[in-house]
Amino acid sequence: MSCARPLVVLITLAGLGCGTECLRIEDLEIPEQPVALYRGQLPPASGTVAILGDTQRTSWQECTIGREVNDREQLVLLESLRRASPDLVVLVGDAVFDGSSAGHWSYFDRLMRGLREDDVSILPALGNHDYWGANERALARVRERFPRLSAQTWYADVWGSVGMIWLDSNVADVGDGWDAQRRWFETTLADFDARPEVRGVLVFLHHPPYTNSTVIAPDEAVRSAFVGPFCDSHKTLAMFSGHAHGYERFERGAAEGCGARTRQLIVSGGGGGPRPSSLRQGAETGQQDAFVSPAPRPFNYVLLTQSERGLSARVVGLDSAERETREIERYELAFE
Repeated sequence: MSCARPLVVLITLAGLGCGTECLRIEDLEIPEQPVALYRGQLPPASGTVAILGDTQRTSWQECTIGREVNDREQLVLLESLRRASPDLVVLVGDAVFDGSSAGHWSYFDRLMRGLREDDVSILPALGNHDYWGANERALARVRERFPRLSAQTWYADVWGSVGMIWLDSNVADVGDGWDAQRRWFETTLADFDARPEVRGVLVFLHHPPYTNSTVIAPDEAVRSAFVGPFCDSHKTLAMFSGHAHGYERFERGAAEGCGARTRQLIVSGGGGGPRPSSLRQGAETGQQDAFVSPAPRPFNYVLLTQSERGLSARVVGLDSAERETREIERYELAFE
């Protein structure tokens, strides 16, 4: 990997990231522009929802110690996502590397410009990097872009027959609100269980309760606070997380203490952040990954469409050596 710095780097939408390895965000000439405002409306039942995680750019410090810089791959992945014509993109955290930095958010706004031009709604769950720097400044930058988070950083809505819940899994940053969020989560699940028009429930957060990553560990706070209520709910279908840069899928049913019906716990953190070069084995961790693929896992996003019977999930991936995305997995999330 070369870390030579050109004197000037010009960024265009088509060429964002080309030749920018080991450059600080501040060294990239990103034209001044107004703060982007992202739509937060949910689509009709006939619409498509995409899940994307960890779009933060590799930091200069990470690059200098040899971690991946995936600017080019990220552009291919996001162009593929745009061609898929989603109505809503759910971000499962770490939209940016430094949440308090105006430069990092300007970089993100440039990445997302095509989706905004297509009038695509974008709704985030916050990741640890979204809180980096001064929390108040970071949250201000989030909230000026995503008004849905102006009251609090966890919220819920309904897409057709599907209840959708966004959680804030940053236990240290949520602080005294953690127990309140947990109680809200339990109440919201109970409400969805009681509503006949809601036939399935999806949960989105950043920190995965299960992962075989060699870089980050499964999050015990998430597992303790949220997995139990998720499993106890009659209608929950899947929990989507990021943080572990790649793609993993864990099935949880009665044998794993998650009720009679199998739920999916999915890591979809392959939006461009540097990936681990290896994964631990399920026999070692006790967490058997249902997706079989060598590491590093492909860059990825998940597409969900709704039918009378449930949700169809199509996972689209991109390997570093490829120039085009391809379907890497497909599965069904059936209503009860």
